[in-house]
Amino acid sequence: MHFQALWLKRDLRWQEHEPLAEALKQKLPLIAIYIWEPEWYDDEHHSPRQAEHIAAALQEMRANLK
Repeated sequence: MHFQALWLKRDLRWQEHEPLAEALKQKLPLIAIYIWEPEWYDDEHHSPRQAEHIAAALQEMRANLK
């Protein structure tokens, strides 16, 4: 069985994500991957609030793409 993998890095706007739209158009099974980067937590420019936003965006994407 063939499938596509989609690495989500910065852009989590699933409604406007061109690679995601292309993958869905091809109608192959899709695995979307988001990797939490440990360095991100140590960066003073990021806050726990941003992590909550990312988690919520990923949950919304999952719910809408089921």
